[in-house]
Amino acid sequence: MSTNMFKKMSNLFFRATEMISQSYEHRVHLINTFNEEFKKAYNNSDLCRFCYFSTVSGNLEFKHAFSSHYLRSGFQLTIDEDYFLTDNDFTLISSYVLENTEFVKKLMVIGYDTFIVKGKTSIEGIQIPLKEIVNLDLKY
Repeated sequence: MSTNMFKKMSNLFFRATEMISQSYEHRVHLINTFNEEFKKAYNNSDLCRFCYFSTVSGNLEFKHAFSSHYLRSGFQLTIDEDYFLTDNDFTLISSYVLENTEFVKKLMVIGYDTFIVKGKTSIEGIQIPLKEIVNLDLKY
């Protein structure tokens, strides 16, 4: 009986580990893809400022059912040349990402709960709770 219980626990642990690993791989792929595309756009003069994404600590007040507990939960867009940016600029820039609700859902499913837009040299910026953009409406 204890051997059977051990096998069940082992299988459950393996599946949970696989899910966490896949979520991490999705995050890395997402960040790398975005950064490559933004780099190309900047080099082609499609963007006037160099921007890049990273995973950072999220805001604890923005947690939701899928928030990452072991990995950082903030999805951050950093604007490299941040001189003369205002709060309105940060809000406008964030709207380009947040208008795509399907993308926001995907961010939430892989563990992100906070979208952050900030300048590289400034402390200023904005934090947006993803759960206010998309309601996952989980029913059990």
